[in-house]
Amino acid sequence: MNNTFFSLVSVYQDLERISSDSIYLIDASIKNNFSDYEIIIVNNGSDKKQFRKIHELEDLIKKNITIVNLSKKVEKSSAVIAGLDQANGDFTAIIDLSFWENPKIILNLYNKIQSGFDIVYLRQSNRRMNYIHTLIYKMIYYMINRLSEINIDMNMYFNFLISRRALNSLLQLRERQVVQKAIFTVLGYATSYIELEFERKEKFSFTRQIKDAVILITFYTNILSKILFISFLSSVFFSILMIGNALMVKLFHMNILGSKVIAVPGWSYIIVMNSITFSVLILILYIFSIYLSIIQSSVKKGPLYFLESIERL
Repeated sequence: MNNTFFSLVSVYQDLERISSDSIYLIDASIKNNFSDYEIIIVNNGSDKKQFRKIHELEDLIKKNITIVNLSKKVEKSSAVIAGLDQANGDFTAIIDLSFWENPKIILNLYNKIQSGFDIVYLRQSNRRMNYIHTLIYKMIYYMINRLSEINIDMNMYFNFLISRRALNSLLQLRERQVVQKAIFTVLGYATSYIELEFERKEKFSFTRQIKDAVILITFYTNILSKILFISFLSSVFFSILMIGNALMVKLFHMNILGSKVIAVPGWSYIIVMNSITFSVLILILYIFSIYLSIIQSSVKKGPLYFLESIERL
């Protein structure tokens, strides 16, 4: 028995099932290993009729269960935050309902976190995808880990156990655009994982993966500003060459390569003005990128979710 207040948070999505047997199983496992506990189920916009079985449970079990009803369906990562906002434990676990029938996962996570870690996540040891999807994933994650300030495990599964102090810091990261797998690296707390073999159906979306990669790189690095700055220096160098070439043609009837050319009236003026305009436009884009980065870091985000009700059973 661990003298610890333990919180379990799970998100109920459409088409999932909560059986009475799984509830009794997870409740007994937590009760036998932790002195105090709570179970928080986030109803992500589903029909409340799905929770009738929970209301029919014995009072001894219901008293430790809280149902957080969201008024409408949101992204699962936002629903997770809704559950974490209600968690009060010394340690909080985010576990899918599908894992409730295997409560040993929670104990394995807890035993691992006692080794000096603040976050321990599940790592899928047998993530199966076809060759093309695997290649695309590896390229995207390599690009993210190479160019950004974060390091993401490609086989990370977003189920984890987190300490109170790390959770308090996590709840301060409320930006909607932060990809959930990047949170642990951003927090900077000691993080580890346990490997688990399980099957899950993945909906591969190349567009979504590219979008997440762009978000991570732009949010956690200044790579775009660097690209624009290099582009500006290149445009200045190119403009100097073009202006020098235009002046040589006008004055000496010879280009910078030494070839004889015929000067056309007005040609030099057009080349000089276009070169200067091009450099100025790149400079404006560079300044604008700096301005946008300042706005991005200071603007306040809206709410991630809207509560309809909280049922203390």
